[in-house]
Amino acid sequence: MKQEDTKQRILDKALELFSAKGYDSVSVGEIAKAVGIKAPSLYNHFPSKQAIFDAIVESTAVQYEADTDKIDIHVQDARKDIPIFTETTEDALFEKVRQIFEYSLHNETISRFRRMMTIEQFRSSELAVLYSNRYVERILHYHAGIFRALIASGEISAEDPDTLAMMYVAPVLTLIGIIGAIYWLVYAKKPVVDLHCMKDRNFAISSLLMAGMAMILYGSSVVIPQLAQQDLGYTATWSGLVLSPGAVLIVLTIPLVLKLMPVVQTRWIIAFGFTCLAVSFFWSRTLTPDIDFETLVLFRSAQSIGLGFLFVPLTTIAFISIPRRLNADAAALFTMFRNVAGSIGISLSTAAITERSQAHSAHLAYHASPFNEQFQLAIRESAQAIQNFTTQVGDPTGIATGRMYQTMIEQSRFLAYIDVFTILSVVAMLLIPFCLLLSPVKSEGSAGAH
Repeated sequence: MKQEDTKQRILDKALELFSAKGYDSVSVGEIAKAVGIKAPSLYNHFPSKQAIFDAIVESTAVQYEADTDKIDIHVQDARKDIPIFTETTEDALFEKVRQIFEYSLHNETISRFRRMMTIEQFRSSELAVLYSNRYVERILHYHAGIFRALIASGEISAEDPDTLAMMYVAPVLTLIGIIGAIYWLVYAKKPVVDLHCMKDRNFAISSLLMAGMAMILYGSSVVIPQLAQQDLGYTATWSGLVLSPGAVLIVLTIPLVLKLMPVVQTRWIIAFGFTCLAVSFFWSRTLTPDIDFETLVLFRSAQSIGLGFLFVPLTTIAFISIPRRLNADAAALFTMFRNVAGSIGISLSTAAITERSQAHSAHLAYHASPFNEQFQLAIRESAQAIQNFTTQVGDPTGIATGRMYQTMIEQSRFLAYIDVFTILSVVAMLLIPFCLLLSPVKSEGSAGAH
């Protein structure tokens, strides 16, 4: 066997072991055994295990640059790729992105190196910097250069190129990371979490339903206090008091649910819970700017009743047919679905408030025109009232116009909240049919299962 071949085999086997076990968990003897040579012979090629690691880092960098050059992507120098983005067709650009995506996921060496660096970035600050430079900073710098050139050529409007690069790259890196993690978890011999529990129908559907419930729960839990404090002028204490009765209702509902579970099929209880959520959020669409504290408490309390019919039944039926050996993995995944979906629900709800407020403001502003007779009449009447019944100094028409603008902003905000409540109601309704896919069983509920 040639020395160069042996050296490459050492690097390949070391990378395979490092990506599976981590650097510290692999000995030189294991690497030598995997290659098929004795440990002393390995030192003829590399003086230490660290030298092997350094060689892997260097060789993969060279390979990555050579491979991307083959598909006309030059990560090291964005200037070479500017014609690709300024003169290519949409289909050709899509094909380039697909090639990069497939290469990043399916090239064995690159995939193993990424897994290894994901593990080793926590071993030292130097490796953390290397990981960040290789997988984040370099890609951001490349795309910022592309966007900078596109802005200079007039292809796109003038924006911050670094921000555009982050907006473009972040979703792609996230998608690659998620797909890569799932692929590794499915095919690894000893995965961190065994995804085979997702083959269980009850667990998979319950996880979906729990994720949907978490999105609704956390999304509405943020929207209601935001409405109370920012738009109704409540203090933090009073906005908290709006939520408190709903929490009490959930606690009072759970014992009733535990009594029903041995009598009624669990899936019907869950379906009833989502029906209550859908109806309550649909009722919340009657929100108005002059809503009082009691009505707001009733809104939140109605939304909370349905949650009491979901927590324990979903947790119970999710694990009813899971093999005992997979219980720990299933519990970890179930909790992850709930927490991640809850975070997504919070983000989407708050973003929707901002986006829908702007949309409604634009729609209402269209009617606030000198050519709109009703708007001008309202301005004149308001200006006359200001002049006759107030002591405000200034142009009455200007003051009336300012007040009308404030009213428009207020109404657009409330319309945005109504839109969010509508969306949450629709999500709850869409989840109801999935309840019917659960096993038609009755079960003994346990409050401690959640």
